[in-house]
Amino acid sequence: MYVQDILSKLDLGSSVAEFDQEAERHFVITNSFRALIGNRADIIAGEKGAGKTAIYRHLSRQYKQISALSKIEIVTAFNPSGSPVFQRLARAEPLSEGQYLTIWKAYILSLVGNWLLQILGFLWPGFECAEGETWREKDGSRWRTLHVIYPPAFPTHSRKQTFYFDEQGLLRRLDYTAYVFSEWTRGAHYCSDHRTFDGLVFPSHRIVYPRLPSGHPFRLFSVMEGWVEDVEVVWKQVAK
Repeated sequence: MYVQDILSKLDLGSSVAEFDQEAERHFVITNSFRALIGNRADIIAGEKGAGKTAIYRHLSRQYKQISALSKIEIVTAFNPSGSPVFQRLARAEPLSEGQYLTIWKAYILSLVGNWLLQILGFLWPGFECAEGETWREKDGSRWRTLHVIYPPAFPTHSRKQTFYFDEQGLLRRLDYTAYVFSEWTRGAHYCSDHRTFDGLVFPSHRIVYPRLPSGHPFRLFSVMEGWVEDVEVVWKQVAK
């Protein structure tokens, strides 16, 4: 075998770390990583290729297996493949230090609020939840799964559903059976183009494909597709 044949078979991954789905398998624990989980560092600085994305991916996906983080919940605030959340600020007039601090506080509170909404809703009496295996999409992205059994009287498509969350904690897909039509109407409901309305994040594009027995979507046609243009959040005070 010629050298050029050997080289042509080598797969060194993506040249952009944010899009390299195999980077996590080759993660190497460094002093920077130890300092971060040991609460000796708050910021990891480095030039492109220094390993910042690798640390982010490993933390966001494996933190529950790290003993030093056993009592810590990580809420991610980074989108490796999307536009910077504060991109508009770069084009606006400079703000005061206090205004920037207010924006950061509001952003962090919205992240925590969305995370709480995702986990607390299923803690009501009657819900049964169990984390499933990590799901790998066709494009290589990996989503954590949550299997949920709803209470008998809860109005929903089907009592058994599966929710898929990406490394940001955003809902990317949910599986259910629309029993109102038939026990065979099994759907894979995809959520994308997440946008923020009144401080809460909503998927603005939804599309449902038939779900095969393997769990994969049958993408030759969709049974529903919809777009959300605007959302108005109305906060109501609950009487004690």
